[in-house]
Parts: sequence; structure tokens; C-alpha cells
Amino acid sequence: MLENGKTVTIDKIEGFSSGAIEFSVESDDPLFAKFKKIKSARLVQFSDQYHKNEYGKYLPMNPVLAKEAITMIINFSYAISHPLYYDTFMNFDRYKKEQAATAGTAINGALNWHGNADDVEGVYDYLTKAQIEQAYNTYIDSRTLNMAMVGGDSAWGGGPLASQWESGYVTGHWKGEMSIWSHEYSHHSGYNHSSNLANSGEGGGQQEMLTDFYKYLISLNDLPFTDPDVLKGYTKTAYLTGTYKKPVFTINPKNTFLLKYKGEGKWN
Repeated sequence: MLENGKTVTIDKIEGFSSGAIEFSVESDDPLFAKFKKIKSARLVQFSDQYHKNEYGKYLPMNPVLAKEAITMIINFSYAISHPLYYDTFMNFDRYKKEQAATAGTAINGALNWHGNADDVEGVYDYLTKAQIEQAYNTYIDSRTLNMAMVGGDSAWGGGPLASQWESGYVTGHWKGEMSIWSHEYSHHSGYNHSSNLANSGEGGGQQEMLTDFYKYLISLNDLPFTDPDVLKGYTKTAYLTGTYKKPVFTINPKNTFLLKYKGEGKWN
């Protein structure tokens, strides 16, 4: 289907069946090139069931917030598809050692990824390498994701749902503040507070690692969208309940990824 609505007809090619032919869209546009690298196969959508059933706890999406949410989930999907993220995820025990070395402390909490079982006096249900691979795949598989707008005191995630406050959609993701979103997305992916794939406690887990990594990608200009003025959502006051200034990104000079990669690692 072309932009003008007309269809494209391809003549029969002798020796090929229709099932043996694959079509892809190609472009030398650098933004499109980033889109093509995304591995995540989530079906992302907005659902009005949340604010209709529990108004106040959730609020309706509007065009401004929806655009910001779409921009954020594209960036997030690119980040978790990134080779550096995959390498860090698969070697989280190494990251924990590097994190401790940066802080000049002993490793705090679990040494590696662990599951949903409650830990007992520091004994964790650590995942095997194969289970870590499977855990990574839960972040990029083809399940449905319903993005919602939080109206109450707490963001929520679980089942198809992952939610975010207005401030997170409008300014937070541009500054790399992805901790809450990562937490709710992990609930959506099947992880509980007892797992460091969701919980930020005990020296940090997915929330802290993903946030530091996301900020490092912004510093490299290695996300599809890094300029908040592409949408200027913070200026669309008629659609917002809060008042916002243009988000300004900064990165902590002690960011673990910044210290390790020193400006390298961009996904070329």
C-alpha cells in the first residue's frame, strides 16, 4: 500500500512461491535505521478501560500525552534492544562488581538476577544463564502492552498494563528518569517486588541499571529521539494538569556506563 492509498502489484516470479518471498521497507533515513534495530515485538496500545473503571487512579490519555508516550516507548524499546544493554543484562554480576568499584564499596544485595521467590537472609533464587536469556526475552517478546496515565499516588503495572505519571511522559523520559517506568514495565513482564528485575532495593537491580544505561544513551545521542522540542509537549498547557519547563538533561559523572565506556559504544 502506497501513501496515496494505491496498491502495488508484483508480477509472478517463476520458481518462487508467495510464501518464499519476504518484503521489507528500506530507507537511508537515519531515524528509520534506528527503528529497524528495535527487537521488541510488543503490540503497544492505549486502553480507556483503566480510567473508565477507576477514574482518579487513572486519567484519560490525550493527544499530547499520547505523542509523548509513543516517543518514550520507541526510545525504551530501542534501549532494551541495544547490544550494550543485552551484554550488561546477560552479565549483570559483572555490572554489580563495576557498580561497587565505582562507589568504592562492597557489592550491595544480590550478586546477580534472581526470580520472584522471597529471599531468606540473603539467599536468593539466582537465575541460570539460560534463565537470564529467557528473562531478557520477556522484555522484548510479542505480548500486548497497554500504556496508561496515572492519576493517583502510585503508578501500576501487571498483566498488559504499565503506567506512568504525566510528568514522566512530559519531561521525565527526556531527562532519562526511567526508574518508575522500568519498574512498572517489569511488573508487566511478570516480575514481582521480590525480584531485582523489578525491585530497586538492595543495591539496585533493573531499575537502576536501565536508568543509568538510558542516560548514557542520551549522552551519546544514541536514541531515536533526544530533543524534547521535537514535540514540545511541555508547552501544551491546555492538555496538561501540571506546569513544566523545558526538560534539561544532565548525566552524573559517576554513571557506571559513562566511566566504563567513556563515550564509546554507540550503536552504529
